[in-house]
Amino acid sequence: MKHNTEKLTALLIFVSLWMLPFAGCATLDDQMREYSIGQTGPAGGIIFYDRGPQEGRWRYLEVAPVEYEQSLLWGPSDIELETSLALGAGPGNTQAIAEAFDAAGKFDTAAQYSSSLVINSYDDWFLPSRDELNLMYHILGVRNPEKFRGVGNAYWSSSQYSKTLAWAKGFASGVQGRIEKFDRLIVRPIRAF
Repeated sequence: MKHNTEKLTALLIFVSLWMLPFAGCATLDDQMREYSIGQTGPAGGIIFYDRGPQEGRWRYLEVAPVEYEQSLLWGPSDIELETSLALGAGPGNTQAIAEAFDAAGKFDTAAQYSSSLVINSYDDWFLPSRDELNLMYHILGVRNPEKFRGVGNAYWSSSQYSKTLAWAKGFASGVQGRIEKFDRLIVRPIRAF
C-alpha cells in the first residue's frame, strides 16, 4: 500500500511540474493549436493578431464577440494613472485602472467591465492599450467593419493621455485621439493567449 501511494504521489508531482508552463491557460489545446487571423478563437471571439511562436509568452490576441460591446465611460478625471501605449500593455493597464477605481469607490468603467468579463469560461479579458486597439482597427476593423459598430462610434483604449483624457479610436474614420474620460464610448475587451 505504501509503495502505491509513493508512486501516485510521484506521478502527481510529475504531472503538476509538466503542466506548470501552461498555468493560466484555459486548455492545452489553446497553447498547441494554430489560429489564423479572422478565425474564431477559443473564447468565441475573433483572432486579430498573431505575433508568431513565443516561448512561454502569449502569441495571439482575440477580440470579444460583438455582443459583448458596452457603452461606458473610461473613468473619473480625478484619478491619474501611469499607463502604457505599447502592444502587450493592456493587461497591466487594465489591472492598474480597475484596482485604482475599485479602491476609490468608482464603478462601471471600461477597465472594470473588461477585467470582470467571463466568456465561455475565459476570464482573462482586458481593455486594449492604444497600440493594441490600433492593431485591432487596422487588421479587423478596416477589413470587417460589420464586426464593429458603425459611423460615429469610437472605442476606448486602456492608455491614459492625461488626468482628464484617455486614448480612443474611431472605427468608422480610423482617427485616433484623446477623449474626455467621462464620455461614453464603446468598450470591446480583448485577451492574449
